[in-house]
Amino acid sequence: MIALLSKTDYAKVIIAFPFIAVLLWLPAIFLQVEIPILDVPDAPLFNFLIDFLQSKHTSLPALVVALVLTVINTLLLVIINLRYSICSTKSALQGVFFLLFSSSLLALQQFHSAIIGVFFFIISMIKILDFDRKGGAISNSFEAAFYLSFGSLFYFNTLVFTPIVWIGLALMRNFFWREWFVVFFGTITPYLLFFSFYYGFTGEISTVWNQTVECVLYKAGWNFEMLNMVQKIMIGGWILLLIQALLFSWKQKLKIKQRNSFNLLIASLFIGIFVYIFLGSTSFEVLVFIAFPMSYIVSNFLINSKRVIVKEIIFFLLFGLVIAGLVVSF
Repeated sequence: MIALLSKTDYAKVIIAFPFIAVLLWLPAIFLQVEIPILDVPDAPLFNFLIDFLQSKHTSLPALVVALVLTVINTLLLVIINLRYSICSTKSALQGVFFLLFSSSLLALQQFHSAIIGVFFFIISMIKILDFDRKGGAISNSFEAAFYLSFGSLFYFNTLVFTPIVWIGLALMRNFFWREWFVVFFGTITPYLLFFSFYYGFTGEISTVWNQTVECVLYKAGWNFEMLNMVQKIMIGGWILLLIQALLFSWKQKLKIKQRNSFNLLIASLFIGIFVYIFLGSTSFEVLVFIAFPMSYIVSNFLINSKRVIVKEIIFFLLFGLVIAGLVVSF
């Protein structure tokens, strides 16, 4: 299956993304299974969006929006690989893994704020990957920070990934203080604009200010112990696979541009893990952020590994554990 997906025309695999996503989201959309609501505080703009849709996180309209956003995020992963050649082959395998990772828990199959947050995180990563191109580094630095900050108005913890902009500058550019300093302006601009517009329309900002403060101080109630045994085995398998894939990528001979891209992905991976472990306001929703770099790292390992039988077994075990975990959940 790995060989087939890596050699098949990526356009054909892309067409299959909506079908794979619907298959994984069957329990949430069609079987009307009761979905455990993620214990995550909603940032101001996400609250407005929920009010506009006039629906709950697990209603059918909200689930459809969430599914469409998940497919869009998946397509962006493939576009990034085609544009920047992060993996050695132009396949869509990383998109398949992103769907598996980001849809593997029933609690993630709902319209939660991190789905929008990770969209702006991916757009920001595109701007960061453009750092090594001639010209426009200052504007790209500003825009990368701006998108992360704007995404935090939907999912506040998106803001915690801001250091990835400076890491990208350190990896791809010689030090130039304006490129580093402009990140601060990119970060504060969305909040200045949002609070200004809100005050202009309502005459007060206490409501959205309190919502923002709640996002900072909130303590989520979800933890690893709430998963069933199959899901714990699945996550344990992911961790082992990720460690193997990281070791492989560190030993792999890559061009300078590819090596910088992989180091950027690894940095975003560790930021995501740090956020999940040490930030009290996070829950399982941060896994969709971790799924972004993890999809590239794992797919690169499975595509380039010469152990054909082993990697096929790994793929089917991973897919089987995801399906089994979802079945056991309901």
